[in-house]
Amino acid sequence: RVRQIVLGTDDAAWKETANIVLSTPGGKEKFADAVNQILADKAQSSLKGAIDDWKYIGQRLIDNGLMDQKRVAETAAKLQEIFVAPVDLRRKTTMAERLVRNALVGYVAPAAVRVLD
Repeated sequence: RVRQIVLGTDDAAWKETANIVLSTPGGKEKFADAVNQILADKAQSSLKGAIDDWKYIGQRLIDNGLMDQKRVAETAAKLQEIFVAPVDLRRKTTMAERLVRNALVGYVAPAAVRVLD
């Protein structure tokens, strides 16, 4: 079901998933694991496809407050570097998983600015 949500176009499902991820202890870690599995599965058949999936997923992460645009773009650039590196697919996948996990789990949403009277 998570794969359907992450790769799907249902805005309400994405919004609800984002709320759950942000409000559940360990939610980011579990979500990062799910995204990693989706990208790893795609990378088995197409490294370019995995990068394209990240671009789509990244936009959804931005839209739902799970990451900012800069972090998504940095992660996409690093994924590109990993997937063209002269190492075997297993190592590329491991490096990509670590990158995505750190990007998702390590990301802290910017605090809301509060105006004092």
